[in-house]
Amino acid sequence: MYISERIDDSTWTTPVNAGPNVNHEGRNLSPSITSDRQRLYYVSYNAGSYDLFVSRRTGPEWDDWSPGEQLPEPINRGREFTGQIAFDDSTLVFVSTGQPGPNEGADAAFTSRLQPDSSWSEPREIAPHLFYPDGFIHPCLTMNYEIFVYGQWWGSNLEILYSTLTDSGFGPRTRCDSTINTEWWDSSPSCPGDGSELYFDSRRNPGGPNGQARLYRARRIMSPARERSLISSSFSLSAFPNPFNSTISISLDVPSYRDVTLALYDLLGREVDVVYRGRLSSQTISYVAPAAMASGVYFLRASANSQSVLTKVVLLK
Repeated sequence: MYISERIDDSTWTTPVNAGPNVNHEGRNLSPSITSDRQRLYYVSYNAGSYDLFVSRRTGPEWDDWSPGEQLPEPINRGREFTGQIAFDDSTLVFVSTGQPGPNEGADAAFTSRLQPDSSWSEPREIAPHLFYPDGFIHPCLTMNYEIFVYGQWWGSNLEILYSTLTDSGFGPRTRCDSTINTEWWDSSPSCPGDGSELYFDSRRNPGGPNGQARLYRARRIMSPARERSLISSSFSLSAFPNPFNSTISISLDVPSYRDVTLALYDLLGREVDVVYRGRLSSQTISYVAPAAMASGVYFLRASANSQSVLTKVVLLK
């Protein structure tokens, strides 16, 4: 496993090997990292099985990681071939052959939540009606858990599919179009929290018996109607820079003057600080984090009347 940071829209830093505490002579794959860049989740081949591990950052360099810790039950109960930590840094999305349920023994998809005592909740199967005998690979939840993206065999080819959440659960599976899926192997999807981009693996470039695997990025193109449905008709909230070191500019766009409460919450939903309370319309607020506030992931929530809007921010000291 290697780590590279995006400099701009098309430039990345030179990949850095994650080091011997993460990489060993077995197979290491399916990495994902938390927003504060302090926890690395990945799959490693260990003692004849694939299991999920976590390593914690121990220094400023990208090869400064603690020895991998095998996640305990109820996570590792069989072969956990792929998985990733979701955008909230607390939800693990993974496949497993050992979890109880109608698809036990095959690569079914599950979620588990990190608890305050560092244990994991009992895994819940995602969309069992979408399961096919060959199972899922590299499942991903995005858009506030409204879109389930995954790899799955489609005929004789591995392709990327998705399902959208409805009032009654996830809907039917849909193949990504030919921009993503080709006659070659297309797999291992990963999306940011807003679903705006898709990163995936493809062998569409010839160069070997089955083509050479390469990483690709595709931007999501939405219809104007779908774009409008994602934008609050009441007000919007954004923050910059994000991650921030101590001071962050918070922009509120409110159609008309109203009483607004802007507060900061931790991952457990506890109120950390009230940023602003009063009557305003559109305004930019400069907020300085208290000196005692620890680095990590927080949520800004703006509320007005019975409506609210939420955005995630990351404090890096």
